[in-house]
Amino acid sequence: MTPLLQFLANGEAYRHDDFVEIIHFFVEKKIDLNAKNEYGENALLKLIVNYKKDDLIDLIKLFIDNEIDINFKNEYGTNILHYVCEYYTHENLMDIIQLLIEQKVEINCIHDYGHNALPVLCRNYGYENMYDIIKLLIENGIEVHCNPNNEGNALNIIINHYREENRANIVELLSKEEIRQRGRTQAGSSSKAMKRKHN
Repeated sequence: MTPLLQFLANGEAYRHDDFVEIIHFFVEKKIDLNAKNEYGENALLKLIVNYKKDDLIDLIKLFIDNEIDINFKNEYGTNILHYVCEYYTHENLMDIIQLLIEQKVEINCIHDYGHNALPVLCRNYGYENMYDIIKLLIENGIEVHCNPNNEGNALNIIINHYREENRANIVELLSKEEIRQRGRTQAGSSSKAMKRKHN
């Protein structure tokens, strides 16, 4: 592993006052930011797992400015959007997701267990701006019914686990979008069937 990955693997390092300064030092030394650890994570993915402060977006910008691969995936096909939706729990998560979208992150990246980032978000994030984040993801093309089983899709997770007062609004948003996406898929399938019939 690179010295940066070794540093990020040390849980105690995150408690030090000079943690961010050391990250800047490694990045400025042009260490390979996309080198992998034993789990197939690059430095940014590993950072997201353990960094608990609300200024994560500044470090993500630092890595982006130094040419991190924003669509890097770990050994399970999980990308940065999955990671921030699972591990980052501050209210400015929406700002991070907006930044990633601007950087052309693969919004419908599906890991080996069949999920995109939406059900991961719904299971792990609890603030009231969940509605705005889901709306942002939908506006940028995320699939709302991307899951191998119904119990783990975004809609059912919100119904079973989300406790904020705007839950009904989120349920309505997801339900309408799921109907819209299913209708589009069915229309596309019918169109293909008609073309085959006439060929």
